Amino acid sequence: MYDSYSTSDRVVVADILRNPHRCHILYVLRRYGTPMELEALAAHIEGTRPPTRAPGLTTTGAVSSVQLHHTHLPKLDGGGVLRYDSYEQRIVSLDDDRLDSLLEMGHRILESLRRDRRTDD
Repeated sequence: MYDSYSTSDRVVVADILRNPHRCHILYVLRRYGTPMELEALAAHIEGTRPPTRAPGLTTTGAVSSVQLHHTHLPKLDGGGVLRYDSYEQRIVSLDDDRLDSLLEMGHRILESLRRDRRTDD
């Protein structure tokens, strides 16, 4: 099953699921909608982040607008999950269908790995 997905889609799924910042960014964008200014996204993230720290978070648990602008939003844009205008510093749109498809793929891959692990035992 794992091999039936394109390499680029598997990379996008891994980039989203392994990074707590990107998961939280997508949560905020789904909750509050797009378009959204970069600073508004950073403020929403700060206001909605979980009270416990997750692995990979900064010491304050927050992600800065600089990290969003230079790292996370371009990654998500490159994966086709959202459209980010870096010049205007604005998240133009979120592709819910693409995101749902990638998350479903991630779920199927994980289930396939679990099944394979059980049969190897």
